[in-house]
Amino acid sequence: MTAQAYPAPDKPLTLAAYDASPIGATRAYIQPVAVGDLMPEMPLFLSPGAHIALPLQETYDRAFAAMPKRWRKVIEARILIHASVAAVWWHPFRLQPARQ
Repeated sequence: MTAQAYPAPDKPLTLAAYDASPIGATRAYIQPVAVGDLMPEMPLFLSPGAHIALPLQETYDRAFAAMPKRWRKVIEARILIHASVAAVWWHPFRLQPARQ
């Protein structure tokens, strides 16, 4: 059986984690998100059925806080050259200032 997921109008983006088994069965864990949402915790599968939880929001917050202040201001102001590439790379879902 094949399952299809369609994005909800208010959550048009999708985060996904995949658990692949050696017998060919693959299970997808999806999380619908929207720009402005906090990043959820997501599983990272290390082997079939075994995963660790990745705290995505905390990870992004720490990376953002470690950036030079000059670049944080550029991103927060959304004054970016090639905005679509830079915004997706650094913080696609977090528009509020980083926690200090």
